[in-house]
Amino acid sequence: MRSKENYRHYFLAAAVLILVTIVVFQIYIWNEPNRIQSDEAADKLAAETAGQGLYFENCSSCHGDNGHGGIGPALNSRELLESTIDEVFFGLTKIGIPGMLMPAWSQSFGGPFTDEQVCQIVAFIRSWEGTAPIIEQEVHAPDPMRGAAIYDQTCFVCHGEDGLGGSAPALNDPDRLKNLGDAWYRGVINRGRPAKECPPGERCSLLLRSAMLSHF
Repeated sequence: MRSKENYRHYFLAAAVLILVTIVVFQIYIWNEPNRIQSDEAADKLAAETAGQGLYFENCSSCHGDNGHGGIGPALNSRELLESTIDEVFFGLTKIGIPGMLMPAWSQSFGGPFTDEQVCQIVAFIRSWEGTAPIIEQEVHAPDPMRGAAIYDQTCFVCHGEDGLGGSAPALNDPDRLKNLGDAWYRGVINRGRPAKECPPGERCSLLLRSAMLSHF
């Protein structure tokens, strides 16, 4: 009669293997957030470094080496960086600003950059946020004639002559002017409405509103 086989050592080995697997898996789980954070930091640094090169080669001539402005507006501004999400910077860099000196930089709009390169430039601009200075905005007294000239040079293309509308909504509307305050117009003109294909401007809304009101 054959003796009964002893499988105890097999069960013991399997139990040890399972225990080791559980321990290794737990160590992996504990370390995974650190690994992800480390990889993200490395990717961020790589994007900022690549973006820095692209910025100095293509953007600094207008916006300044340190983003403090020149021909183009200052980008190294605490207020701008805190109030503007990356998607807005990406969109404006990608498609440009019609009627202004800001060209489209994306290849899909005739420029030299891929979307990844545009993202790298945005990453470099974003890297200024922690040390960005507060830039005092130059204050201009409202001037209806100057406002009318600015409007006729740029805004009429979409909003029509005398603000009566076109491809964009009519602005020469008493109800609209009454219901939307200066702060709203200032914000739209300064920051634009990329989702509506409205580019940002550099002038106070008081100029535009004075120009429109002078037509009544």
